[in-house]
Amino acid sequence: MSDALYCFGIALGQDLPAADPEPIAAPGTGLALVPIGTVSVIVCPTLLDSVPSKRRFLRAHTRVLESAGEATVLPMRFGTIAMSSAALEEAVLPRVPELLGLLQKFRDCGEFGLRASTSEEVLLRRAVARHPALRAQAGGGRTRSHAAKIALGRQVAEALDRERDAAGKVLMGRIAPLVEDRILRAPESAHEVLRADILLRRDRENELIAMLEESAEEPALDVKLVGPAPLYSFVSLQIPLPVRAREAR
Repeated sequence: MSDALYCFGIALGQDLPAADPEPIAAPGTGLALVPIGTVSVIVCPTLLDSVPSKRRFLRAHTRVLESAGEATVLPMRFGTIAMSSAALEEAVLPRVPELLGLLQKFRDCGEFGLRASTSEEVLLRRAVARHPALRAQAGGGRTRSHAAKIALGRQVAEALDRERDAAGKVLMGRIAPLVEDRILRAPESAHEVLRADILLRRDRENELIAMLEESAEEPALDVKLVGPAPLYSFVSLQIPLPVRAREAR
């Protein structure tokens, strides 16, 4: 059997995640820990030369990391394969102090996806309340020229964008004291006011949920908090392996 090891992540403890690593794992094998200095690498034996970027392989990688529960794990890049435990140790051992620092930094933290959206009607109502001239201009009805209607439409769109941006900033400002870090993402729809990945201490999750529920009342927001998830957005861990580490194709 090959000595190759597929690498999922780096942990501080000795608790092995309870997850099935197939189809990545070699038949008849499962997860294992490779202690290196004061950290451990979560691995499984594999017969693969490289790991296809297909859903079932991606899901296996994520499943293992998610099954770590509240343990702090630094995710390794999908598709990382060490050709032997000796090659893995050679690559990881010099970086143990750095890895320990990251494990301490992210200890007891989880990654959460935060999404907040509202209706165009709510945004328009707030825009008109803030800029009464919009209502007055809209009152022209059929007497307006085509050019005037286009100009008014542009003004309304810009006002909606400002209200959307303002609502997102207000919400982010309210929760900022609770989160350790955040990465803002571009909205994926016209109704989204905030899309962000946040780093949160697990013991503050209930506090954040309560604040989000309170903040969602004005303006009327549909707020979703998803997680905790592996620290994909906040950890970019690439460890070049000296003997043929193959990545996803």
